[in-house]
Amino acid sequence: LLSALEPARPLPIRKERLADGSPLHFYSAYDQRRTREDMLAHKNFPAFKSLFAELADEVKQREIATLVVVAPTKDRVYPTAADGSVTPGGLGESTTGFMAEVNDLCDAHELPCFDLLPPLSAAATRLWNESRELLWWRDDTHWNEHGHAIAAAAIVERLRRER
Repeated sequence: LLSALEPARPLPIRKERLADGSPLHFYSAYDQRRTREDMLAHKNFPAFKSLFAELADEVKQREIATLVVVAPTKDRVYPTAADGSVTPGGLGESTTGFMAEVNDLCDAHELPCFDLLPPLSAAATRLWNESRELLWWRDDTHWNEHGHAIAAAAIVERLRRER
């Protein structure tokens, strides 16, 4: 229906290749690296910060155990090298502007924060070396069954340590 209502637009897809030559697609809108300054200047940041504070107050008031989890984008777990090759599990930059701000908000509100980049990157390398499988769908921005399983296991492990 939408395609009938709107003129066709090219999808913002960046097509890359893994070392074995198989395709891996990325959503090119994620290519722009957002700095902390970008986050602070974003028109929705004040609302995000306010909502975060409200949620933090609510979970504390109700004594709900909370873990703030930040999931990296596909291109951070599968970064593209200068030669155009994609390396599974090669760590992209360690902290994005978004992650830095979320960490600060968590610290300010005394909430634990968990960045899934390290466990997903380690799993991406291991899974690729063992079976040439990925954690994301090759042509999508979402985790496949492997990505979901790794993320869930990492979160459960972190929650157990928080007790």
